[in-house]
Amino acid sequence: MKRSISSISGIVAAVLLTASFVSAGDVSGIPGAFADVGLGLRPLGMGGAYTALAVDENAVRWNASLLGDVLDPTAGFSWAKQFGVISYNYASIAYPISDIGLGVGGYIISAGDEVYRETTIGIGAGVTGDNLHLPENLLLGSTLKIYVANFGQDADGGADRVEGSASGFGLDLAASWRVSDELIFALVGRDLINTVSWTSDNADHSTKGSYSEGVPRVIDIAGAFQDEKFAVSFDVQPSLYSDVLTRVGFGFEFAMLKIFKPRLGLSQNFGSGDPNRQVSIGLGIDLDPTFTGPIRQIKFGYTHLIQHIDSTPRVGLTVSW
Repeated sequence: MKRSISSISGIVAAVLLTASFVSAGDVSGIPGAFADVGLGLRPLGMGGAYTALAVDENAVRWNASLLGDVLDPTAGFSWAKQFGVISYNYASIAYPISDIGLGVGGYIISAGDEVYRETTIGIGAGVTGDNLHLPENLLLGSTLKIYVANFGQDADGGADRVEGSASGFGLDLAASWRVSDELIFALVGRDLINTVSWTSDNADHSTKGSYSEGVPRVIDIAGAFQDEKFAVSFDVQPSLYSDVLTRVGFGFEFAMLKIFKPRLGLSQNFGSGDPNRQVSIGLGIDLDPTFTGPIRQIKFGYTHLIQHIDSTPRVGLTVSW
């Protein structure tokens, strides 16, 4: 027991201290690029409160430590048109390594057009604590992200348009503690170490230049309870920057007729600024081998995100084998 408490305390302290240290010199916590717009049908349907539930193809993006709990190879794809303007395509996969409590995964996000396009590629791994001579209820993981962007590729911009590109990386660290088969808590530090370098130029080189800046770090403290009939979850993102408020999300899902999974989510900021409240309503349709034959499971999903700027639909598909 003492060993378990010591292990958890050490991990929590390391993540929080790292986040506090690396954020101290940053100017803003509002991303200018590579912003998280909410991707993945089940995660978004539950208001983004998914960090402690991601035992699926979304684990590598939401909480890599849960890759160690994935039992079946799973892949998914979702699409959204943010504010009816910018298309986002998101594909992900999770793959268990035998039955030893080790899993790997990857994902890609592509968004934008010839004016501005950005791509994020992530690869990660998760493992149960007993593989590391730690408590078996503990799961650890990390995700390495590659950031790539380019802009000014549109001919309509004219011969003297500014063109440029960017590249960089980010590192997520994750830990989860499974209290029981139904109850779990998680701590994830996103982009704890990161940098992105930008370059620009035009025909007469009057705008030629380069600079580097970081992607804002995020800490997620999360918990969830899930059984065969329903799931309830919460996510808290404490403020790490003076211009970003603490954000809290809650999600709920229940099963109907073993096939239908209605979902509801709510997230908002807490503090003296704009609450930026978002409500999400979703429906999942889960088909097992009775309907899918040799394929273990196929899941369809639809989520509608309601927010003060605009409401956005999202659709997706997940396959397990």
